[in-house]
Amino acid sequence: MIGKLLLGGIALNMKCRTTIFGSLVTLLAAFTTAAAIGQASALAQASRTPDQVDLSQYVLSERAYKQAARIYGFLYGQHRAIDTMKKQFPDLAPTFASLEAQFDAAYGWPQTTATAIVDTLGTKTVAKLNSDFLRQTDALVDRTFTQQEAMTFAAEMQERINGNFTTGDIIQNLRWLHYAPHPIEELVDGYAVSFNTASHPKAAGLNVTLSAPASWQQLEGDKPHIVQQWLSQNGSGDMNISLLARSVPELKGVQDADVQALIDDGGGKGLIGKDDEVLGVQLVHLDTLPTVRLDAVLTREIAGSELTTYIRYYMMYGNGYFVQLSCGVGRLQSEREKTAKRFPALKDLCERMAMGITVANRWQ
Repeated sequence: MIGKLLLGGIALNMKCRTTIFGSLVTLLAAFTTAAAIGQASALAQASRTPDQVDLSQYVLSERAYKQAARIYGFLYGQHRAIDTMKKQFPDLAPTFASLEAQFDAAYGWPQTTATAIVDTLGTKTVAKLNSDFLRQTDALVDRTFTQQEAMTFAAEMQERINGNFTTGDIIQNLRWLHYAPHPIEELVDGYAVSFNTASHPKAAGLNVTLSAPASWQQLEGDKPHIVQQWLSQNGSGDMNISLLARSVPELKGVQDADVQALIDDGGGKGLIGKDDEVLGVQLVHLDTLPTVRLDAVLTREIAGSELTTYIRYYMMYGNGYFVQLSCGVGRLQSEREKTAKRFPALKDLCERMAMGITVANRWQ
């Protein structure tokens, strides 16, 4: 399966595009001008080796291996194509060197991280992947290209740098490899998707808007009143964010004092399970609504195994409705220490998402 994904990630789009060729001369001039800067930055990052990647910041699940292997193969194919074209067209070599440096910088030098993850499969497995599948990549690019093909691929590289890929979920996997250790940076860098609950059958008529990291897998909620959820590492990670929205007529006329009283009654303990642990609770405001911000540790038995989840809740109390943003990172009880270390990074992301929530219903 991984082998198929490796091959599937090798995308050399050699189709001529008249719109691209119309501005190709200008693009090539810009690439060459930026070459020195791009190459200097790439060289600075090149000193980082796969054994220096902190793999504790990633979840090495079967799906994560497949995603990383796909990027591993995609980048190998891209580099081999560039290397071949640079040799065949020396006048374009500076352009391709600049493009590859810009690509690496745009996606956080993903080859190092992908290699570090793939290497954990073991020497024999990696050697088999290389011999069985990357050899086929070599066969595809070990040929004579026309100059037109080379120039088209240069334009295709610029499209990739700009975030436009013709192959599946490559960009999401590239981004989670880069942002998994510090997920808030993905939002800071502007790579976000906006979600709105308007007209959603589970939203009970509420109109809530928020933004989430673009590399996280977005899914329909799997429980009552959960409108939407997001999973880290494009679905292969250990972090989960969910949005709940429901109509609660009993909350009509709710005030700050009512929410504070809820906190004071047991220090937030009444808002979670009896065996769960409160780490901190505070009254805050999101979109002017009184909100309980609660950090907790939850322990649940699932299929015979104990799962520990560090979670932050933002519980928003509106005039007749309730909205909740939940951000949790969970692993087996045996990995509790590792989970605890990952929680601060998730809290940072959750806070930024919460600060951007808007509830249109509060104006109605």
